[in-house]
Amino acid sequence: MDRSSIPVEASLTQHVYSFTREAAAVTLTTTWPPGTAARLTWPELQELTDRVKSEAVRLITTTRPELRDNTWLRQTVGQPPAA
Repeated sequence: MDRSSIPVEASLTQHVYSFTREAAAVTLTTTWPPGTAARLTWPELQELTDRVKSEAVRLITTTRPELRDNTWLRQTVGQPPAA
């Protein structure tokens, strides 16, 4: 949130993804294929981030049911700690 642009490199493919912050949106560009891959408003990016975290926790806890009560995982998706 504090920086206007952040490059991220995928080590397996050596593709570079850059995120550019604007007042009302975030733009993702890639080196391959070159060009804009996505442009999201801040609310869309927040919704996408929340969905990704929820799906990741669902996959983890489906594979490892004993982690369903893990405080950190639960807090990651906005759930209270297990009682």
